[in-house]
Amino acid sequence: MELAIKNIIYDLLQLRRAKTEATGVFASLKHNTNLCPKFQYKLESAFEAFEKYRRITYDIQGPRDQGSDVLVRQVFDDQAYFICFQIKSEDDLRDKSWLKTIKAQWVDSQNSYQSLLDYYILVCCDSRDSVTKKKIRLLESELSRANPVHIIEPEYVLSFLRLSLMQTDAIIKAKIGSEDIVYRNGLSIVSDFTPTENAILFHLIYQRIYKGLDSIDEKAILDSEFIRYVYANTPNFDRDWFFEDEDDIDEDFRQDHTTRELDTRDRFSFDLEELKDLCIRMSTDQGCNVNLREVQPLAVLMMDGNERYGYTSDELLFYMMDLFGPYKGYTSPQDNAMLS
Repeated sequence: MELAIKNIIYDLLQLRRAKTEATGVFASLKHNTNLCPKFQYKLESAFEAFEKYRRITYDIQGPRDQGSDVLVRQVFDDQAYFICFQIKSEDDLRDKSWLKTIKAQWVDSQNSYQSLLDYYILVCCDSRDSVTKKKIRLLESELSRANPVHIIEPEYVLSFLRLSLMQTDAIIKAKIGSEDIVYRNGLSIVSDFTPTENAILFHLIYQRIYKGLDSIDEKAILDSEFIRYVYANTPNFDRDWFFEDEDDIDEDFRQDHTTRELDTRDRFSFDLEELKDLCIRMSTDQGCNVNLREVQPLAVLMMDGNERYGYTSDELLFYMMDLFGPYKGYTSPQDNAMLS
């Protein structure tokens, strides 16, 4: 059975946790009028991105009965498999029999779809409310062990609904790329660098491929809007911090590896020094250049993003950051929009 679609849906729904304060938007969204269409549209967008890599036979239906609001039906080897989504709005959870209803819908879906891969309960409520929080905890205690039930909390549902097309493209490319030698080779290059170091590298590759510039002045790199954004949205920590397991970082380590006094120019100079002789070269006139042969997998992936999705300029560079992210500490423009 082809499980790529099943796994991608799960990953997209668990990708980020939005701020609890942002879930207040759910208070004004209605089940049939707003939530079901929004969710169905986002699923269809994800599948369209997936089909740029693989042909699949599927359809998405909703809203419907038999215990689900949205149904994904995928055919593989002449066998139909199903993924069901039950959406719960503010109004749904106010009903006195809300928990009994959810359980009955789960049983109904089990009986209706024998080849049921996953059953999602999407809680689309304002989780700032203490009563709602208790109901979510109760729901999780009652059904979280039921297989294959997944209860998606409001913060994660909201993040999914706010995923940009660029993020969806990058996530799916990365999932497919785990089987692709070009992606794996590209990952082996960038995994040793910090977010700001990778931003410099991607910028130089773009300038070489699409602008035909063999050498770029350091000031011109720093003046790039893309570069300025990445530095402003990446912590000013010693580079060791980026490669430490979060569980191993104590307050003493954090204090020792914080270098807040460095301005962007100083950080940029340290990053260039780290990249020098690995991926980039420095000319006598303070110009930077990159040998495309040494970063060929990254160049190929960048051209793929341009050709397959039509991304250009800074949009293409942010796509590359998303493709190999999420980076520890770095917040992309899409993340900023999604988490607000």
